[in-house]
Amino acid sequence: MKVEIALQGFAELAALWQQAPELVQREMEAAAEESAAMIQTAVVERTPQGVGAGSGLSGSILAQPVTFFEGDVVSVVGTSSTYAVPVELGTKPHFPWDKSLPFGLTPLVEWVEHKLGYTDEKAVSVAYAIAVTISRKGTEGKFMFRDGFKASEPYIKQRFGRALAQIKQELSAL
Repeated sequence: MKVEIALQGFAELAALWQQAPELVQREMEAAAEESAAMIQTAVVERTPQGVGAGSGLSGSILAQPVTFFEGDVVSVVGTSSTYAVPVELGTKPHFPWDKSLPFGLTPLVEWVEHKLGYTDEKAVSVAYAIAVTISRKGTEGKFMFRDGFKASEPYIKQRFGRALAQIKQELSAL
């Protein structure tokens, strides 16, 4: 999913870049890094907490270093987790069976044990009942990336506005 924000004042930024490219790059990079950190925090706060090591899905959500590409400031907040998309968007009905495991419901059984406190045969029974429900109804999306980004958008616009003001202030002092 690609999300972009159009900010006011960036036509003016092109002229400023010609005057002081290092200053513009420094301020834009700082604004992008802070914005990415804000988005990362907002997304992680909205991500369901799993049972795996390393905080599960929420622990895999990271902000990548800022890059400059064809005149754009690019910052990526994402995850390499294969199940992030189904958690974000939800799923159609399917039977959640992991064919790579000897007992395909193992992740769901572990979730039942951790979240619901059942153990042994009861955990397996509850996990199977949940799997049957998923096979009939699918799962609802959590939309943690969409909502985390939306919650961060006012801060991002304000932060880039501050960066532009800082650039102008430093250039006027020259």
